Amino acid sequence: MTNFLQRRKPLPFALLLLLPGASAIAQDIELSPAAGGAVSIREDGTGTERFRVESDGRVYVPGLPATATGTEGVCHAADGQLIRCASIAGPTGPTGATGPAGPTGPIGPAGATGATGVAGPIGATGPAGATGAAGAAGTTGATGATGATGAAGVAGATGPAGAIGPTGPQGAAGPAGATGAQGATGPAGVAGPTGAQGPAGAIGPTGAQGPAGAIGPTGAIGPTGAQGPVGTAGPAGATGATGATGATGATGATGATGVANGVSRIVHGCVASDGSTLSAGSGGWTSSCAGNCSSVVTGSNTTYTVNFGTAFATTPTISLTSLNPEIYIPDGGRYPNVPVVISRAVGNFTAQMGSPSAPLLNNSYPNAFCFMALN
Repeated sequence: MTNFLQRRKPLPFALLLLLPGASAIAQDIELSPAAGGAVSIREDGTGTERFRVESDGRVYVPGLPATATGTEGVCHAADGQLIRCASIAGPTGPTGATGPAGPTGPIGPAGATGATGVAGPIGATGPAGATGAAGAAGTTGATGATGATGAAGVAGATGPAGAIGPTGPQGAAGPAGATGAQGATGPAGVAGPTGAQGPAGAIGPTGAQGPAGAIGPTGAIGPTGAQGPVGTAGPAGATGATGATGATGATGATGATGVANGVSRIVHGCVASDGSTLSAGSGGWTSSCAGNCSSVVTGSNTTYTVNFGTAFATTPTISLTSLNPEIYIPDGGRYPNVPVVISRAVGNFTAQMGSPSAPLLNNSYPNAFCFMALN
C-alpha cells in the first residue's frame, strides 16, 4: 500500500483538511494515492502516524482516543477512525414558559477583515512515466487504378505480294491427334445364334480403384479406456496481489451458554480411608465405610459406599483414583491399592481397594480415594 507523508507540522495540517473553509485557500494541495493506497501524516523524527485517509473515504486520527474529554461530541472507533454518531441527544423535555422579551442590544462594530492565508508550497514534480510500446504497423494501402490505354497508331501501307517460292520437301509426320469423342451407340442388331464357347482369354490388368464409398453409419461407442497416467504438475502460478482489507463487521450477539458436549451432570469429591468426607468437591453426596475402616489387617473386607443426594437420570459412569495408602502394620510400609467399582446405580456406587498383585480375592483394604460420576 502506498502512503504519502507530510513531515512538517502534521497535526495543524490534518486539522486544516477537516476545516469547512479549507477549500477557499488560494492554492489547494491535492494528494492522490494509488489504488488501494492511503494518505498518511506522520510525526517528524518518531514516524508516529497522526492522521490517515483511506482510499475508500475512511478517516483516522490515531491519537484521538487518548485525548482529554471535552464538551463537544466526536464519535470515533477504538483505533481512531472517525465514524457516524448514533443519536446522543436525550429525550426532548417539556417546553418551558416563554420568558419576557429582553431589551434590544446596541449594534456591535463590524469586525476587521481577516488576512489572506499564505499559499501552500507547490508539490514536487512526479517522475516521468515509462515510454509506451511502439504501435502496430498500419495496413498496406489499396492498389491504384490502371491508367487508360493509349490511342492506337496509324496503320502502315500494305507492301506488294512476293513471288511464290519452290515447294519444300514433305515434312515429318506429325504426332497422332487426340482420340475423337465416341460416337453414339447404334441400335442393337438381331441376336444371332450362340456360338461355341471359345477358350478363356488371358486375365486383363487390374482396373483402376473405384471412388471411395460413402461413409457408413457411426458404430456403437466402445468401452471406456483405462485411465492414463497422471501428468506432471505444472509450475505454480505467480502469487496474486493482496486485496485491500475489508471493513470490520459489527460484533454479533453473544450466544447462549452451552453445556459440556455429551455430559449433562457431574458429581465429584474425595473420600477418607474411614469413609468420611475428605473433600466435598461438587457437593451433593455422602459416603460411608463398612468392614475394617481404620487399620490394614490381612483378610479384611473394606467396602466404601457413595450416595448421591439427587439420583442421576441414568446409571452414571464412575472413575476412581486411589490416594496415599495407609500404613501396613506388620512391616510399617505403605502399599498402593487398586480401586475397583463393585456396583453402581442411579443413586449410589460401591468400591473396594485391592492389592495390585491380587486385587480383591476377598481381601480389600482401607484407602482414601477420589471419584467422579457423570452421564
